[in-house]
Amino acid sequence: MDAEIKRFLSATATVTATTGYGYGSGSGDGDGYRITRYRQKKVYYIDNIPCVFKSVHNNWASVEIINADFTTRPAIIAKLDGVYAHGRTVKKAFASALEKDMDSMSDEEKKACFLSEFPDYDTTYKNADFFGWHHTITGSCETGREQFARDRGIEMAGKMTVREFVELTKGSYCGDKIAALEAWYETVKIPPQRPGITQ
Repeated sequence: MDAEIKRFLSATATVTATTGYGYGSGSGDGDGYRITRYRQKKVYYIDNIPCVFKSVHNNWASVEIINADFTTRPAIIAKLDGVYAHGRTVKKAFASALEKDMDSMSDEEKKACFLSEFPDYDTTYKNADFFGWHHTITGSCETGREQFARDRGIEMAGKMTVREFVELTKGSYCGDKIAALEAWYETVKIPPQRPGITQ
């Protein structure tokens, strides 16, 4: 399976093999100590987390993460545009990889992607999508977003418009970046508010 692992780790990312060769820009864990083998298998540090590969697929892999006490726990590693991320499931790993990939974009790139995802200012979109994008735009943590939604009775299964999302969030955490979204939509000529749409 070594060839499959090497192919999987061929993109630039924080990945280091502990067998004398490396991939990407992996660095030490502070005290310089690294595990090189675990139960006769090579150990790879991905985002400074020691992992043993169980299986490799096209753009994701099943691994065992080695804990500090040398027990292990299963995880998935997803690869997206040279970014790697861990998760408990394939879906969660790819969601985390996408989040990391988006975090590396400039504000202008993020705004352009936001407009592509939500092209109409007064069409309703899923609250869950806005929930994720709030992090992408502002860097907000999941707990903070959950508390914000809970305090305002926002259900993830519900829907709202971009206009409503902007009005709801531009006065909260990193609201200046949300307000910048509003100004950016104006440059592409936001249509007048439609009858029946409340802010």
